[in-house]
Amino acid sequence: MSRFRPRRTIPQALRAAKPPGDRLNEWPPATVPRLLELLWLAFDRVKSAKLARVNLSTDDLQLERSVNELLADELQHLLGETDGFATYVIQHERFENESIDPRSNRPPQYDLAFIWNDDPTLMWPCEAKVLKTPGAVAPYLHDVRDAFLACVYAPFSSSGAMLGLLISGSPEHAFQNISAKLPAKLDKCPPHLARPHRISIHSRTVPAEKSYPQEFTLHHLILELSG
Repeated sequence: MSRFRPRRTIPQALRAAKPPGDRLNEWPPATVPRLLELLWLAFDRVKSAKLARVNLSTDDLQLERSVNELLADELQHLLGETDGFATYVIQHERFENESIDPRSNRPPQYDLAFIWNDDPTLMWPCEAKVLKTPGAVAPYLHDVRDAFLACVYAPFSSSGAMLGLLISGSPEHAFQNISAKLPAKLDKCPPHLARPHRISIHSRTVPAEKSYPQEFTLHHLILELSG
């Protein structure tokens, strides 16, 4: 008999204590269109009210973290202004305890995550990567392949988002590079046809002992920080 007992976080224990009929198996897909709308609205505000007032060629220390913080703050403002009591909140740098590394007991951390109020183990994550040019997509692709598609990110969701924080160049060229090197087809996303927003659909590698959603839709949003 093993002397090691299975260990869980408090949210995991609370989820397990719920009757199966009261437990959501995954993040509700019906909410995703609203999450995407909020992301674009928040970025519009951040870009016009804040990024337009700084020089990104010099004010770029901790750029990725700074933009994520600004987005999280603006998303929270929007939720309060337009959605009243929403069934979720937004948090910057939220841990994913479902994917704890057993060697270090260190969980991965999302840049941004929408968190379901009634079950905080359910999250809809957004991972951001700075793209200095449209061709500098290697770190972006790493998160897609080794985190989202490996079920390290978004284990309890059938979708999630990558945010490409583009410093210079064309979003279309960034999409072409991402599509070619992933490789995957990137399609336009209604109702955001006028936005630099694409989706790719994947079959994920789900661990044998888990029942995570296998079909996964990844939203690619290229956020032009200047221009």
